[in-house]
Amino acid sequence: HFKRVWRHKFARSIPKLGKESTRTATQFLTGHCELNYHINKYKPTTVPKTCPHCLMEEETMNHFIGQCPKWSYQRGGYFDSFYLSVSTIFISCTVYWKYLKLIS
Repeated sequence: HFKRVWRHKFARSIPKLGKESTRTATQFLTGHCELNYHINKYKPTTVPKTCPHCLMEEETMNHFIGQCPKWSYQRGGYFDSFYLSVSTIFISCTVYWKYLKLIS
């Protein structure tokens, strides 16, 4: 779901970003990022899928961006809510770029 929402709303904006932000946005878009869920595909015996911050759920992009308690304070400051769906987070492109800069 995350990839479809992201592609539909933001893929055309990627070329306008700087080099590092483009790299980060592309990783978010494809899911090929340094989160345990993705790394586990290549190192299943050494890297668990579980989020290292909360140890409660798999560390997917959806969990990392919208649900992990570790980042709830930052989400609350930017979105006035501590736990959100990815769709809710990416409704406003302006808000998205602020969040991207925060975690880059």
